[in-house]
Amino acid sequence: MTVLELKNKYQKNNPDGHFFDKDTMKHWGDTIDNFGIMENPIRINTIRGKKTVWVLYRKTVKDRFQQKMFYFDAETFNIVFIHNK
Repeated sequence: MTVLELKNKYQKNNPDGHFFDKDTMKHWGDTIDNFGIMENPIRINTIRGKKTVWVLYRKTVKDRFQQKMFYFDAETFNIVFIHNK
């Protein structure tokens, strides 16, 4: 999986999603080139139970408040949220 493949699958499965929009990237002062993706999906605990996810990460964090990693469901390509116990 590459970042561009993830972007295409996200947009196909989430036509109203805005994560990869140019305006969203611009708002956060980011570009698609600043993202990488882990080589293999991982299993995590989410607010909806265990999920297999692809991990998208920022190569460079420009603001200390920026999130460093994002988790996308390996089946639906929706963004998922981690359940912290």
